[in-house]
Amino acid sequence: MKTVIMGSGNGAIALAAWQSYCKHDVTICALPDYDEHFPDFKDSKTLKMKGELEGVICLNEVTNNVKCVEDAKAVFIVVPSFAHENIFQKILPYLKNNQTIVVFPGNFASVTFRKMLESYNSDLTLNFVETDSLPFACRYEGNAVINIMGIKKCLSAGTYIYNKRDDKTSGEEVEIITALSPCKVSFVENIIATGLQNPNGVVHPITTMLNTGRIENENGAFCFYSEGMSVSIAKVIDKIDAERMSVSKALGYNLKSVIKWANDAYGYNFETLYSFLQNSISHNKMKGPFSLSNRYLQEDIPYSVIPWICLAEKVGVKTPMLKLTVDLASALLETDLHARENQFRELNLNEW
Repeated sequence: MKTVIMGSGNGAIALAAWQSYCKHDVTICALPDYDEHFPDFKDSKTLKMKGELEGVICLNEVTNNVKCVEDAKAVFIVVPSFAHENIFQKILPYLKNNQTIVVFPGNFASVTFRKMLESYNSDLTLNFVETDSLPFACRYEGNAVINIMGIKKCLSAGTYIYNKRDDKTSGEEVEIITALSPCKVSFVENIIATGLQNPNGVVHPITTMLNTGRIENENGAFCFYSEGMSVSIAKVIDKIDAERMSVSKALGYNLKSVIKWANDAYGYNFETLYSFLQNSISHNKMKGPFSLSNRYLQEDIPYSVIPWICLAEKVGVKTPMLKLTVDLASALLETDLHARENQFRELNLNEW
């Protein structure tokens, strides 16, 4: 199958390598300002895999030209959530009817994409798939080497079909994501449920902020999950997760707790998140961020936590811990992280 991976970070490179390994025709594309890794393999078009997968694969193309999406059966957007809108704006003029757009992870991207399509008065029918997470624990190590430290056992996904105005799949996008993902994909009710299932907004922000001293004084020279996590921090995470679960239940979704999600994704059976993160091989060697200006705060709060708070308001669920997370991050970063609130306050849940 012919695919295009939009992105040049850890997840995008890992996904491109895996799909190429599975004999798909893969192009990896990034905007010129975000292709810092491309010089390592742009000429050779080869990547070396290590970890869970080993070998050398050859990509079909490595490019900055977004026109490459024209002939793709599926386009995968694998970038931080704050880049979704920019990427979609660039590729939109070249998309074709009935193409499938997969966002790893989605974080409610289809809400933004639909508004953009409506503003363009687009008559395209596009199939959107949003997942709750990346399928890999991975790091790009430079020199065309991608280290795939873990491959999840399962992911959740939701769909949205623009111009059909319902949340039922036509079947083709289900087949595409099943064929092009390295793990089992379970479909939930819609992209709202998928956005609520993503665990990053529960785990990353508060763990980051409660390790501010280590991050600023040690420049990330500690293991984020095994050394940055403690029994007390895990208790705070459980309270945040309880609020997320309450919102999900009030909306009629039967979603997983963070520890249930983690155990299912990585094939473990730990009773607590603290035990999981101390013992998960895929997590316990990952280093911390170099500063507070990182995606754990700048992505996970505006694109996960803020939408959860807005959804909670719609169904009358109180979320003091989630709001505390936003307020504390705003104070630490000296910026207002409430930018997406209006978009979600206007959201009509019946349309999804």
